[in-house]
Amino acid sequence: MRTNSNLLVDRAGALSRLVVMPLLSLMVLFGTRSMAQSELETICHSVRIEPARLNWVAQLEIPQFDPALGTLESVSVEVDASIVTDFQAENVNNWGDEGAYAPVTASINTTVCLQLDGTVLATAQPSIQRQENIAARYDGVFDFGGASGISAIGITASDTGTRTLTAASGDDLSAFVGNGAVPMTLSAQGYSKVKGSGNLVISISTVAGGSVKVCYSYRRTPPGGGFCVFVEGQAVCDGESGILTAQVIAQATGTQSTEFYYTWYDSNGNLVTDENGQPVNTHSIQVDQPGAYTVEVWDGNGGRATATGEFTVWPTPEPELALPSPLPQAGQQSTLAPINIDPNATYEWTINATGPGWAIVDGQNMPIVTYKAGSSCTAVFTLKVKYPSGCSKEASIRFGLQKGEGCTIGFWRNKNGMRLITEEDFADLNTLGLLSRAYDLNKLHLRNANGTNRDFSSSSLLTYNKGVLGNWFTYANSVNMAYMLSAQLAAFTLNVRHGFYTPETMIPVTINGATYLYAAADLIEEVNKLLADQNDVNGDGREDGGYVPKGHPNRALFEAYSKALDAANNNCRR
Repeated sequence: MRTNSNLLVDRAGALSRLVVMPLLSLMVLFGTRSMAQSELETICHSVRIEPARLNWVAQLEIPQFDPALGTLESVSVEVDASIVTDFQAENVNNWGDEGAYAPVTASINTTVCLQLDGTVLATAQPSIQRQENIAARYDGVFDFGGASGISAIGITASDTGTRTLTAASGDDLSAFVGNGAVPMTLSAQGYSKVKGSGNLVISISTVAGGSVKVCYSYRRTPPGGGFCVFVEGQAVCDGESGILTAQVIAQATGTQSTEFYYTWYDSNGNLVTDENGQPVNTHSIQVDQPGAYTVEVWDGNGGRATATGEFTVWPTPEPELALPSPLPQAGQQSTLAPINIDPNATYEWTINATGPGWAIVDGQNMPIVTYKAGSSCTAVFTLKVKYPSGCSKEASIRFGLQKGEGCTIGFWRNKNGMRLITEEDFADLNTLGLLSRAYDLNKLHLRNANGTNRDFSSSSLLTYNKGVLGNWFTYANSVNMAYMLSAQLAAFTLNVRHGFYTPETMIPVTINGATYLYAAADLIEEVNKLLADQNDVNGDGREDGGYVPKGHPNRALFEAYSKALDAANNNCRR
C-alpha cells in the first residue's frame, strides 16, 4: 500500500491536498575578521525555511560576495533539513482472527535539494522508518486508536548535506561574486510507503523545513593607513543588552592619526542608527539583538580597517511547573519537578505557605523537590534555575490540598440536602454576599432552561423556595449549558455556605488541556461573570451568558467550568 506524504485522510475519509508556500527568513553571520593579510577570512549567509507541508519549491537569494573585500577562494554550501510526520493507521478488517496482530511498516523519505541554474549544490535526505503492531480485527471505533489503530504524532528526523567549491580545484565561482544576489532553488519532495496486512486506512502528514547556509572564504585586500582595529565580543543573558566597543591600535611605523571615524553595521549589513535614525559614529554601541556587528574605521590619512564582534544572547528558558495530579492531602509527602530538566543547570527551591505545616523535606537544590503538605490553605513553590552561562530564571506555582466534601445537585434536591437549606441560603443564591468579598457583580446570575434569569425571591416562604429550587435542580440538563452550569454553581455555592468547602479551597479547572487552580470564592466569581454576559455573539437574540446550546462559541468554556464544578460537587460522604 502506498500513500503520498501530502495526502491526508480526515475522519470522514476524504482526501485533501494542502499546498503551503514555505516561509523564508534571512540571517547573515560574519566570521571573526583578522587584519593579518595572509589569513583567510569568512563571511556566511543563511536562509531559514519555515516548516511547510510537502511537496514544495522555494526560490531564495543569497547575497553575492563583494569583490571589494578581497579575493574569493572557496564557497561552502550546507543544507540542513528536518521533517515532522504524523502517522496514523486503522485496520477496518472485520474478518481477522480474534486476538491476532498484524504488523504495519511505514517508510517516510524526503529529499531536500538546493540547485543553482539546474546544478545540484547539496542534498539532505531525512527519513523515518516506523513499525507498529495492531489488532488483526477492527475494534469497531474508527479513531486511529484502540486495539485496531495507532497514532504516532510528531515523529522527527533530520539530515545535513554539504559541498565545498574551491577556485584551486577549478570550480567556477563567478556566479557567487558581485554586488547582487545568487538565485537558488530549494525543493522538498516526499515519498511515503506503508506495508501491512489487513484492510488499512492510513493518514500520513509530513512537513519539512530547515536552512541553507553559504560561506565565502576569501583573502582581504590590504587596507591603507597605519592602524588596526578589533572588537571584543560580549555575551549576556536573555532580555539584557550589552555594549560593543571598537579598539583602535596605532602601529609603530607610518603616519598615526589622532582622529578616527566609525560606521557600524548589524549582521544583516544594515547601518546601526540611533533613536533619530542617524548612523551611530561613536567607537561603541549598545545592542540588544544577537548577531555579529561590524565596524568600519577611517582615519584622516585615507587609512581604513574593519573588525567584527559577536554579540551573544544566552538562551535562558523559564522553567515550567505543572500542578500536582492529584493534589496532596494534609500531611502527605509528595514531589514537584519542572517539566523540562537541564542536567547542566543548578536548582534552588523555596516555599511560601499561607497555612501551617507546609515544608520542603528534601531536594531543595535538586530538580525534583520533596515536600510535605500542610494542614490547610495553600503554598507557593518557587524554582530558580541557574544555567551554565550564569543566567538564571524563576517560576512559581501555587496550589492547595485535595480536600473538601462537596455534595451533588442530587443531594441538595433530596430531603437530606433540603433539610440543611435556610432562608439565608436563598438570599446568597440571589446575591454575592456569600463570602463578604468585594465583587464586581451584585447578583448571582443563575439561568433557566430558556436562558432567562432564575431568582428565588418571589416568595418569603422557605418551603415554597425549596420546592422551586428542587424542581429547578431536577430538570437541569446540558441542552442549554448555561442552565447546567447554573445548577452546578448553585450546588457549589451551597457547599461553601455549609462548610463542605472553605472559600480558600483550591479547585482545579481544565480548559483546552491546561489546568488552572481557583480558590472556591474566586471560582464562584469567575463562573458568575460567564453567566452574567449580556452580549449576543451567536446572533440568536439571547444573552451569551443565558443560552449556550451546541455550536455556541462559548460552549466549550461553559462545559469546562461545569465539569470542574461537577467534580467538586461529587465528594460527598453523607
